[in-house]
Amino acid sequence: MEKDKHRIDLNKKIKEAVEDETVHSFYVNGFINAYYTSDIIIVFTKNRKNEVIINMSYTLAKSLAERLTRLITAFEKRTAHEIMTTDYITGKIQESLEPKAKVDKVAQTIINKIKDTKKKKE
Repeated sequence: MEKDKHRIDLNKKIKEAVEDETVHSFYVNGFINAYYTSDIIIVFTKNRKNEVIINMSYTLAKSLAERLTRLITAFEKRTAHEIMTTDYITGKIQESLEPKAKVDKVAQTIINKIKDTKKKKE
């Protein structure tokens, strides 16, 4: 019962924040992050352009990471679908481009040899 009350309180707080026109709202689809001696910095981006910078303590960053992990895990279980990470997607895209890059390099080498042969004949 206490857990349900806590969830209702959180949902109420989220609703209030979303409806509050003085609260800034951002959509982001990328980020870069770093740590310093006293805190963490995250630069959130939208379409590769800087959108918002967030600084936070290590404690808050770790708490956020744990809660996001729980949230995504619950979503994945509920939907029976694993969410891909940007690192995974980037890796798969790179893998798919590597064979093409090798073929392009071989093709360019052949083209250069043909050009060299033509120049020698001239």
